[in-house]
Amino acid sequence: MRGIYLTYVSTSEGERRLEPRLEEHVILPELAPTDVMVQIKACALSRIDVQALRDLSGDLEQFPVGYEISGIVTKVGESVSLIGITDQVCGILPIDTECPGCAEYCVVPEFCLIKKPFGVSHTDAAAILIPALRAYTCLECKVKLQPNSTLLLFSAYSSNGLAIIGLCEILQIKVIAVVRNADEAEKLATLYPSLYKILNLVNVKELLDICKQETKGLGVNCIIDNGVHPGYSLADYDVMSQSVKDQLRHSLIRHEYETKPTPTHDLPTKQLIINMLATQGQWITSCPELQLDAPETRLLYLKGCSIHFLFEPVWSLSGSQQGTYIRILTDAVTKLKEGKLRPLVQYMVSLSQVSHEIVKLGAQQGRIIMTTDASHAT
Repeated sequence: MRGIYLTYVSTSEGERRLEPRLEEHVILPELAPTDVMVQIKACALSRIDVQALRDLSGDLEQFPVGYEISGIVTKVGESVSLIGITDQVCGILPIDTECPGCAEYCVVPEFCLIKKPFGVSHTDAAAILIPALRAYTCLECKVKLQPNSTLLLFSAYSSNGLAIIGLCEILQIKVIAVVRNADEAEKLATLYPSLYKILNLVNVKELLDICKQETKGLGVNCIIDNGVHPGYSLADYDVMSQSVKDQLRHSLIRHEYETKPTPTHDLPTKQLIINMLATQGQWITSCPELQLDAPETRLLYLKGCSIHFLFEPVWSLSGSQQGTYIRILTDAVTKLKEGKLRPLVQYMVSLSQVSHEIVKLGAQQGRIIMTTDASHAT
């Protein structure tokens, strides 16, 4: 069986770095009583948080590629009761899985899978899972906003952004959507014509005045970021000493197949985010090494604001939350079938093309989907 892994290789400079490789002879683990074997039909490519895997599993020599899968059940363990052979299923592999989703087959715990609704394609099912899980985690688990509350969303025209906007429309939350250019603004307005506000910002520093104007000076109730400005520019990075660069790599690069951090002018600073929050506002961040200075924490304290960290793989690591986890995934694919949630698929590739595509993640708004249907791959 074939599958994709990130594997350490030695460079000409004597360093070790991770590179994606197609393994031709992957041996699947034996099925445990609660495991299911799935023939993969589609898998969404996603970045691998190498640092988180090290924190959970210690030093590893290779990392499986692909977590969001959709396919057909071919074998079940003796204790599996809710899923049968030939069922069409979709789900998210645990972050510490041994099996890659970008493969021909994989072995998955039963509690990670749900039945795929009839009429939903394997491609769409795989594409919506993590964006929807992030949206539900933000809006139903982290914060519980009332109707007509305001939410400021960065990188709104993206797979994660569209899932959050779709769920906000259901919950009647006003979204101030921040996009990077006029093209994204036009596409977003076409998909969601009733969106409260779309901001095409060339300079993110203008955002504070706009938010105050839109909220009559009160600030927004919730902010969901897509990164925070680290406080230095690319020009600063180029003149830093090697020891400082190594420290930045350790704290900012979670994916070792990337070569250097790339902060941009369109990322908000911590101070800007805090200033835009209303009293009792809530900030949801995906930055694992976020550090606040004393004046920033003091301002949060005085405004009664709170910070939530978004790390969606924790759902599959906690057995006490399995019921909620399955309910979220089931509701997500149901809303996908109803057209209330929309996947954003950039293009599809074959299994043999994944090694070349994995390094491009982050450069596009939509998902890259590995499919075993050769007619759909580019």
